[in-house]
Amino acid sequence: MIQNRSISIQKLQETKFLFTITKNLKLIQKELFMKFRKSKSALALILTCFSAVVYGSSHNLSNRVQNDETLVIPGIGAEKVLIDDNKENVIARLGSPIRVVTFENAQEVFTTIFQLPPELHIPFEDIYYYGNEHGIIFFHKGNVSAIGGFAKKRVTHDGVSLENGIQRVIFHYGNEELLTLAKGKHRAYIYFQKGIALFDDNGDDGIDLYLIFKPHPARNK
Repeated sequence: MIQNRSISIQKLQETKFLFTITKNLKLIQKELFMKFRKSKSALALILTCFSAVVYGSSHNLSNRVQNDETLVIPGIGAEKVLIDDNKENVIARLGSPIRVVTFENAQEVFTTIFQLPPELHIPFEDIYYYGNEHGIIFFHKGNVSAIGGFAKKRVTHDGVSLENGIQRVIFHYGNEELLTLAKGKHRAYIYFQKGIALFDDNGDDGIDLYLIFKPHPARNK
């Protein structure tokens, strides 16, 4: 507190807030102390309001996903399913899956499903397949680790239609955080920090599958 107060005194002096440095020191200290208290109160109020907005926004997005099957929110959820949902919640919203696949040991989505290098760690033991309607849900230790879906009639929360193709998404999100993997005609476009990957099977700019997962630290391209 002493350090902050000395900095405040210096700043006030530099901006000529104090008319003279010869004023009564006690009055100056009292004034600064009151301003410091007010500034702390204002800062606390700002931080509280900011936290409420962030929490409210995240909470609202989660609610929107659960009630809108066309909504895709990177890092949070899609197909009415949220990352970290348990199996009971998934079945309650989507019904029983068409097919269930279970592995004895944990697998990796990128290597097992897409035969791509393990650039991203997304483990799973169980897959719930819902066909063209709601895609594929991956579970790790009973909770959703990734959500795979198809682009038809799917729109992100910030207004990007996945039906419009890869380049439209890149135009919106940029390529600074983008990693592109290629295998023959197959392409994978991964936004680690946003929590979304897009797959193009024929190199024709179409999104054949999207994948939602928890945001990860950026990787080297």
